[in-house]
Amino acid sequence: MCQATQRRPRPFHRWLGYLPLLLLFGCGGEPTLDPPTIHYGQDVCDVCGMIVSDERFAAAEVVIRGRRVEVRIMDDTGEIFQLDAPDAAQHAWWVHDCSSLEWVDARDAIYLQSVELRTPMALHLAAFSTREAAAEAQKEHGGEILTFTQAVSVAGPP
Repeated sequence: MCQATQRRPRPFHRWLGYLPLLLLFGCGGEPTLDPPTIHYGQDVCDVCGMIVSDERFAAAEVVIRGRRVEVRIMDDTGEIFQLDAPDAAQHAWWVHDCSSLEWVDARDAIYLQSVELRTPMALHLAAFSTREAAAEAQKEHGGEILTFTQAVSVAGPP
């Protein structure tokens, strides 16, 4: 004869082992439009395929599609203006301030366009967080100071 066996409940401490997995997969934060981390000398430009090596001219596009974040990095500030505007509502364009190396929202940056600027793809465009910083660089390199809108019209889309 078969005897029915009672199933004993598992002790609570046995379930604690699954807690890290629940935290890892169940508590992902909201995606953000923060600028990416670039590994200079290792990461490859998503536009031209060259190694991103000069932090002064690095740029990035960050797009949120649902819960997924897509990042494209560039080795030349001017390449950001060669991208088409993404079809996603949440997106950001980031450029490095050529003098401070801090990320700046590309739409807020001031640009210097000068053939004297040696940029990775010879697009001759550098970004700055202030007009004063761009004017200081202009003293050394000549060229024209541009707003984002002017840079778009000179260099291409977004």
